[in-house]
Amino acid sequence: MSSPPALPSASDGMQLLFHPPFPDPDCLRRCFIELAWHYRGVSTLISSVIFTCDFQPDPGLAETLADGGGKLDAATDPAVLPLLGRWRGKLHVYPQSAVPSPPGPRQVLIWKPDPDRLDEAKELANGGRSLELGPASVRPAGGNASLDFAFFATADFLLAAWQADTRRIQHIRRSQSRFEAICRRFGQAREVFLIGMGPSIDQTPPPPPGSLTIVCNNIVFKTSFLETLSPDILAIYDDDLLGARCWTAGFRQALVATMTRFDRLILVTPAAYVPFLEDLLPEVQHHRLLGIPLTVERQVDGDLWQEYWLNPTNNVLTTLMLPLARLFARGGGQVILMGCDGRRWDVEALDWAHAAGSKNQDRRDWEQRAKLVFLPYDQREVMLHYLWLDRQVAALEQAGIPVRSLTPTHIPCLASRFRHG
Repeated sequence: MSSPPALPSASDGMQLLFHPPFPDPDCLRRCFIELAWHYRGVSTLISSVIFTCDFQPDPGLAETLADGGGKLDAATDPAVLPLLGRWRGKLHVYPQSAVPSPPGPRQVLIWKPDPDRLDEAKELANGGRSLELGPASVRPAGGNASLDFAFFATADFLLAAWQADTRRIQHIRRSQSRFEAICRRFGQAREVFLIGMGPSIDQTPPPPPGSLTIVCNNIVFKTSFLETLSPDILAIYDDDLLGARCWTAGFRQALVATMTRFDRLILVTPAAYVPFLEDLLPEVQHHRLLGIPLTVERQVDGDLWQEYWLNPTNNVLTTLMLPLARLFARGGGQVILMGCDGRRWDVEALDWAHAAGSKNQDRRDWEQRAKLVFLPYDQREVMLHYLWLDRQVAALEQAGIPVRSLTPTHIPCLASRFRHG
C-alpha cells in the first residue's frame, strides 16, 4: 500500500478528524452530510477532514462524497447538496491503521461517544480539542431502540463548528458593537412585551403601538400576526430549527422572509450560531444579527448591562428573552408576557402546545413519514424550565421591574401574575 498523502501544514487552517472509525460507508456519509450542513459558516477555515474506517475504502470515496454521490434519505433537507462541494479536495478517508500524524493540533469529533476511547481521542487531537457529538433526541416510532447516531444533536455540531472558528473574538466584538447600538436605539424604562408561541396569543390583542416587543422561533410563520405586531427583536434559540431535517426547511425560508420584510428587526441568538446564520442569511441582513456568548463554566446573573454573557437554559424565554427584557425595562419599565402558556403537569405531551399557524404540525407530519418520533419532554425538563422562570422573575422584581402575564398560563410563577389589560 502506498503511503498516505501529506496533510496540509498546521498554518493552512483547522484540521478535523472523526473518531472512532466508521463501520461502513453509509455511516461515514451520514456524518459528512451533517458536517457540511453545520460547518457551513466555517468551511473556508478548515484545511482537511479525516474519516477513519474499519473497512477498506474505495480510492475515490472522498471525491464521491464531495460530489454528492449517493441518495439522500427522506428525512434530510436537499438544501445540503450545494454545500457538499465546498469540501472538495479537503476530505481524506483512511483505514484506521493508515492515518497520518497531524503537523499540529487538530479538532477530533467523537461521533459515537465511548468512555473507553476518550483518552485515545485526546491523543489523536495532538494538543487540540476533542468534542463529543451526542445523538439527537429522536427514536424509531413504535420502539425504544436508539438510532445508532444516524441523527446528531444540532447544538453539539454547531458548538464544535464554533470552536473551530478562529474568528470567534471578532464575531463577539461585532455583536457587542451591535448590542451597544440597540441599547442606544431602544433605551431603558421601557414596557417590554415578550411574546411566546402558546395558543393563548390567538385570543389576545397585540401589544399597543410603541411598546418594545420580543418574539421567538416559530413566530416567523405567523405572517399576519407579525404584520400587526411589527416586532423589534426576534430571539432564535431552538437549535432543532437549524438542523438538516426536511421539516426545518420551511422555518429557514420563513426566517429569511421575516428578516427581509421587517428591515429593522434585530435577530438575537447564541454567539455559536452566528457563523451558521451568516452563511444562511443574505449579507445585507448580517448587520442585524447579534450573538450573545453562553457559558456553563460559571454562574452569571443574566444582567447584560453588567456583562455580555448568559447561562444556557432549556428554553428561549429563560435564556435570551427575559435577560433582554431586563436590560430594556430597567429604570422604570415593566415586563409583560403573552403566549407563555406552559403545560399541565398531568398531560403526557410530546411538546408544548403551539399557536395556530406555527407549523409545529409539520414536524409531526415529517416524523410520521420518517417513522421517527422526537422524545417527549419529561417532567424534569418542565420543572427545570419553571424553576429558571421563577428565579428570573424574582430577580426582575427584586430589581424593581414588575412582571405580569396578559394570558392564562400553567406556569406557576406566571399564573400568580396573570391579569387582563
